[in-house]
Amino acid sequence: MNFVIEHASTTQGKAKIALVGPAGCGKTYTALVTAHQLGDKILVIDTENKTSAKYAKNLGPFDVLGLPDYSLKTYIEALNYAAQRGYDVVVVDSLSHAWAGKGGALEQAELAKSKYGGNKFAGWGDVTPLQNQLVDTILAYPTHLIATMRMKIEYALVTDGGSTKPQKIGLGIIQRDSFEYEFDIIGQMDIDHKLIVTKTRCSDLDGFMVSKPDGEFGRVIAGWLSDGELVKSFNTFDDFLYQVSIDFNLTEDAVKMELKSLGFTGWPKVNTRQKSIEMYNAIKDSVVTGKVVYESNRDAETTEQLPL
Repeated sequence: MNFVIEHASTTQGKAKIALVGPAGCGKTYTALVTAHQLGDKILVIDTENKTSAKYAKNLGPFDVLGLPDYSLKTYIEALNYAAQRGYDVVVVDSLSHAWAGKGGALEQAELAKSKYGGNKFAGWGDVTPLQNQLVDTILAYPTHLIATMRMKIEYALVTDGGSTKPQKIGLGIIQRDSFEYEFDIIGQMDIDHKLIVTKTRCSDLDGFMVSKPDGEFGRVIAGWLSDGELVKSFNTFDDFLYQVSIDFNLTEDAVKMELKSLGFTGWPKVNTRQKSIEMYNAIKDSVVTGKVVYESNRDAETTEQLPL
């Protein structure tokens, strides 16, 4: 047997992220916002009647693959199919259907037990290997993967401002016990759209908490996977201007002047994430270190002309 030793680097890894919470807490939205910080080409494997497509206008482009059923075999085949299509990030929304949906693991086990005289343990003997194969497919997945999972809920009476009202409380994940711990990062969300990281291999996310998550959650993960340097990437030129202005204490007009002095002609139409990182780092080098690298007419053919 031939063994290969490599230098360990987080840049070799692809993030496996679980977002869990009750229905309506913002899991799909957060998954898409995070996905756009990790790559440009995004696919959603959708079990929610393609509701994810409703976010396309506000959150940028992505593709959708609807599943014909929720069997474990279908999930595995869909993931393997997507892995061959060159996506940067695959979002599975949601994995709970693979467990409790029509044709999912629970229903498969219930049907299988009839072959064994009603012995449910023998029935699970048919289903467990497929469940384990799904886990193995996720862990070995060649791209970033974000999976949403629903939580069982109950209503509890809570006091807010002197008044008492019912509130949804998450109890447990709708999946096999401890399934979520197969992931690198677990973000638990509540009905008020607050995300709390409850498990992470990224030290910068230890104790991370945010209300109505934006791109920062994804940017921290992208930075972790680029060996610790925080990666700034942006979907629109307005977002870029705003963030660069804050980071380097510049007016937006000054940012535009910096871009012109560095040879940028506008906002990239293709490879937006990678090109926006290049633009950000070029301004950082110019403003912080005084290192100015001018390249004439950068990316002229793939750039949306803007009034810089």
